[in-house]
Order: sequence, then structure tokens, then C-alpha cells
Amino acid sequence: MKRLMSLVLSGIAVIALSGCGSSSDGGSGGDSGNGGSNPTTPEEIATSIVGTWATGCVNEDGESSSTTLKFENSGELIISGAEYSAVGCNAADMEDDWDDTGRYIVGKVTKAADGKDAVELDFDSDSGPSEDYYTMVRFDSSKLLIADGDNQSNNGDTKDKRANDFSEVAIFNK
Repeated sequence: MKRLMSLVLSGIAVIALSGCGSSSDGGSGGDSGNGGSNPTTPEEIATSIVGTWATGCVNEDGESSSTTLKFENSGELIISGAEYSAVGCNAADMEDDWDDTGRYIVGKVTKAADGKDAVELDFDSDSGPSEDYYTMVRFDSSKLLIADGDNQSNNGDTKDKRANDFSEVAIFNK
């Protein structure tokens, strides 16, 4: 799971927010795509996160990847993805595909590295405690943003080291 989350959050983090319709406030208000404001409370996040979210094909440095997250009402999270040796996510170029399952827990509102509010999200992997992951989420329009764990002090390995960087994020569409 660490490898998987690292791929999800590091490989996909290269997506530029400006090209994905993000707002300048980092997801603390605005249009959610359904006539309301972005979900910001733990209760709103828990309701809004249920469903299937995907990155689509993400191209970086001559390679590509895709990731899908399926949040169930029951609290189960199914993560799947693939890595490709060339841009375009072409099956002929697939190098690796992977999946993991576990439980997710929507936590409390907290401050991210940028000083703005985000909601804690914990993943308890079925693969064991060494594969658990701790991050933060926000919504921006109809996109789910997952904080990056790009350094040792906030790498997502423990609750005390919760990933909290929204400067480069994994962006998922429903």
C-alpha cells in the first residue's frame, strides 16, 4: 500500500491545478458542480466521497499511470491502478497493475501545510499496518483533492506524519 499510495500521490501530484479547473482558494468554498458549495465538514466529506473516483491517464516524464478509488458506504476503500512505460496509458505499454483494499475513516477538520482547512482521511489497509496511510482531502468543484506526502516529516506513514501538502495534489474526478 505504501508503494501504491506513493504512486498515487507522487506520480499524480504533477497534475497542475490550473489545468484542472481548480479555484484559487484551495477548495474552501465555491461551486461544487451541483449548485452548492464544496463539502468542507467531516459529515459532508463522508457523504460526498462515496463513489468511484479516477485520475484518468496521467502523463509524466515519458511514462503514464492511472488510478481509481472506490469509496463504499460501508467504509471500504478499493484502490486500483496501472503504470505504463510510455505516455497514453496504452495496454501494450503496461508495466504494472495493482490494487489494495481496506477501510477508510473520515476524520476531523484540520489545517494543511498551506494554512487552509482540510479533512483528515485515514486508510487502514487489509495488507497490514505497514501499508496504512494518513492524508487529508478537500473538494474543489466536483474534484476530490488528496494531499501529497512529499517529505519525511509529512509522508503519511503515521497519524503524526499525516500527508498535508496541497501544492501538488492527486486530483480525482467522479
